[in-house]
Amino acid sequence: MISPHVLMLISFSFFILVFWRKVYPALVQKLDGYIQSVKNRINEVESLKEDSLLALKKARTDQNDMDEVIAKSKEVSCAKIRRIKSENEEYLKELEKRFQISLENRLENEMEKQRGLLIERLAGQIVQRLSDRIDSGDCKVAVNFSKEDLRKLAGREM
Repeated sequence: MISPHVLMLISFSFFILVFWRKVYPALVQKLDGYIQSVKNRINEVESLKEDSLLALKKARTDQNDMDEVIAKSKEVSCAKIRRIKSENEEYLKELEKRFQISLENRLENEMEKQRGLLIERLAGQIVQRLSDRIDSGDCKVAVNFSKEDLRKLAGREM
């Protein structure tokens, strides 16, 4: 009879043969598929890496361009600010001159008004004193002056 070791050898050899013919190709095919998917992922990652590097380079270029635009805008803004400050200083000087002239005119008008009031009061007091003297008989000459006559004598028509 055949010994159990021989049977075991035959069975194991048969198993290896079946495994080699049926399972090995399927196993190799699965591993090849896995290797291909890993290669595809690696290619995709490298493609994404290249795209990212290009995007980064473009972003840096855009940033440099924007920095230049910002610098130019800053220069233009500073120039406009200086111009506006200069215009404002000129406007303030002109406004100060106008205000000074206005104050001088108002002061002159007020002085004229006060001068007129003073002359009117003086004329009233002169007329009162003259009329008091005439009434008391101290004065030998009758003087008939009105306030208007005194103003004319003072050189003012009011």
